[in-house]
Amino acid sequence: MSGKANAPQMDTVELPSHFAVWLCIQEAKFPRDKFVWCNWDVEELQAKKAEIKGSLLHAANCIGWPYTP
Repeated sequence: MSGKANAPQMDTVELPSHFAVWLCIQEAKFPRDKFVWCNWDVEELQAKKAEIKGSLLHAANCIGWPYTP
């Protein structure tokens, strides 16, 4: 039905479930404590591993909070 209405295809339950399993393996340790989305390509995340790991990229922070040390 979505093909006739030109609507985008819906994600299946396999996408977030496979992403959650990938997050549990040793190679996926780098995005822990970071914001990631299950629709992001795992190969691209792995290619940017050093950039993600060594920066505040994909981190949720309270920048500007007056009581930070």
